[in-house]
Amino acid sequence: MTHKIQKAQAAMEFITTYGWAILIIMVVLGFIYYLLSSQSNITPTICNINSNFKCTEVLIESNSLSSYLLFFLNNNQQYPLMGTTITANISSIGILTAKCLPTFVLPGGDLICSTTTSQTFSNSLSLGGKININSTACTNLTNPTNCNNGNPINYSGTIDTKVIPYSPNKCSISLTSPFSSLIHNTRYPINATVKMNGFPIAGATVNFTTTSGNLAITPTYVNTASNGNATTYITSNAATTATLKAVFYTCQNTLSLTFS
Repeated sequence: MTHKIQKAQAAMEFITTYGWAILIIMVVLGFIYYLLSSQSNITPTICNINSNFKCTEVLIESNSLSSYLLFFLNNNQQYPLMGTTITANISSIGILTAKCLPTFVLPGGDLICSTTTSQTFSNSLSLGGKININSTACTNLTNPTNCNNGNPINYSGTIDTKVIPYSPNKCSISLTSPFSSLIHNTRYPINATVKMNGFPIAGATVNFTTTSGNLAITPTYVNTASNGNATTYITSNAATTATLKAVFYTCQNTLSLTFS
């Protein structure tokens, strides 16, 4: 009887000592199983380009009316690019050409290339194919007006992704000045914030121009930082009202500036 009691006490001591460790191991194993099973439901995206041009994402979105092909690229060359287009030969779709915006992108800047087709596809359908990227390299230039004689370049690659439900990608850009009053012949910073679907994006090459008034802008092209902000500097040589315009992809905004 005493022997049985001792064995029972030993068993209780074992459970008390190692019970928490066993419970933690079970929780960890359960979490690993959850991650592995959930990974199988994630839409795989493969976009490889045979160069140091970077493809960060490719989406094929479809609804009952049409399908939308969207590429997210990054110019990680050491020079600006201009007039980039993508020709894609995709299974079940055929050949499509996607125009990329902005037309002029600085080193490190993002490009968004899009096109549509009247064909529709079921969700989770796997589609893949080959792509060719054509662009003009503006070597050591920072102004697109000087890129007319740039060097044409071509890159090839492959894509593999799954069809997802269509969801409009909304781009927005806001302009703010940290000063409430402006004086001519004085330099002021202007901030532009770019967001995609409500989230700030980095690497957006913002083009600053003036649509009215005598306004000097430096620089005219700026990449956004990780917080989505791009800063340029403005000066007016006279007391006047001028309009500053900022553009990226399909979004744009203006800011009226009055100098005394």
